[in-house]
Amino acid sequence: MNELTNKLLTQARAECFRLGVRPATTIAYDELDKFVELIVKECAGIATDLSKLYDRKDVGFDVGYSMGTARAAEHIRLHFGVEE
Repeated sequence: MNELTNKLLTQARAECFRLGVRPATTIAYDELDKFVELIVKECAGIATDLSKLYDRKDVGFDVGYSMGTARAAEHIRLHFGVEE
């Protein structure tokens, strides 16, 4: 589990205890890592798909927008340590 995933898990557990909620089941770390990976890939995919929303012929706008959404997707993956 990467450091950020562990930090978020710790925060989630603290919030559950604060609310007096105890999870009914447990999850293995490898399952949690895969779960986080899938969420991150889904978020990065949304950022990538944004470039497909605008079919503009203005090359400057189109290229800049596509580059921006691609960079956003890459930064999301890097932030959470998930490979493409």
